[in-house]
Amino acid sequence: MRSHDIENWTLSIIDRAQSRQPIEDSRVELKARWPDDPKKAARRIAGHANAARCEPILWLIGVDEATGSVPGIDFTEFSSWYGAVKSSFDELAPEPISMNIPVNGVTVAALFFETERAPYVVKNSEGGSVQREVPWREATGIKSATRSQLLRLLSPLQKLPNIEVVGSLLSVSHWKSANGDKYLGWKARVALFLTQQMGQQTVIPSHRCSVTFIVPGNEHFGPFYWGKGFRGIRSENVNATDNAVTINGSGLFEVRCDISTKLEEMNPDLSASEASIEVTLKPANTELSITVVAEIPSEKTNDPTKTNWRKGNYTFYPVTKTIEQLKRSVEAHSSKLACCFRCCR
Repeated sequence: MRSHDIENWTLSIIDRAQSRQPIEDSRVELKARWPDDPKKAARRIAGHANAARCEPILWLIGVDEATGSVPGIDFTEFSSWYGAVKSSFDELAPEPISMNIPVNGVTVAALFFETERAPYVVKNSEGGSVQREVPWREATGIKSATRSQLLRLLSPLQKLPNIEVVGSLLSVSHWKSANGDKYLGWKARVALFLTQQMGQQTVIPSHRCSVTFIVPGNEHFGPFYWGKGFRGIRSENVNATDNAVTINGSGLFEVRCDISTKLEEMNPDLSASEASIEVTLKPANTELSITVVAEIPSEKTNDPTKTNWRKGNYTFYPVTKTIEQLKRSVEAHSSKLACCFRCCR
């Protein structure tokens, strides 16, 4: 993963923490400060890395998930802290890529760990006849790995596909229904180039995925969870149906979301020079997830009721549901509108 990808991932997680939204990515750990006990920290890192099953993990030091605050840390402490942590590993410790990320005048430490050399073993700090342990992270706790969990480490591993954002578009319009209710009509498009490891297949069910719109100066819009999500086929290697996307190789795939949100007392500020679309994909048969954040600069529009953000020269396929259709659908079926994702030829 490239440095700017790590930074984007870090900033998207911080945004969610500050908005008091749950951090659903099982590969992420947040700490308000450097853990005091390096032996406990080593056990926690080892358990997290083992349970990740060769997917990378990200630790953010200086972010308090409980309060939604970002107190920051002294990044110069990293070298001595991780040196003490490594001494508690047996033979091999995961080596992090460390980055200091500036956030509102403070520094957050982003520690990105590759975990492909699992299992990671730690020395028993309590002493006694049991000298070593293979820790395992389960939910947010750490315990000793069971036999079945050790077998998972030994079985063939399925790597999650690599994802590159090729183009992105976010558009929002103000409109009123026949009875005078006010709405925002959202249109989101993200073109993704997916690359799956040779000989492996990844299935992403639509019901395990969500999309969030992030416009600075506002609460996040979403997450919206996908109902009937994927339609059509964009590539012979990326097959999309109503219920899932199946990835067998490399190919291009469009995520599409058209949704209306009702305006009540809120008065959103949509003048931001940059917005983001956050797409979370959770493949079947794993608790790991893929989070893609597309950051999009504003685009001029001559329509005073409409705001656009766009990035990339990618030409999206024609929209099959317009804002006018969304209006009629909302008026016919109340203010609730399912999130609709489409992949079209």
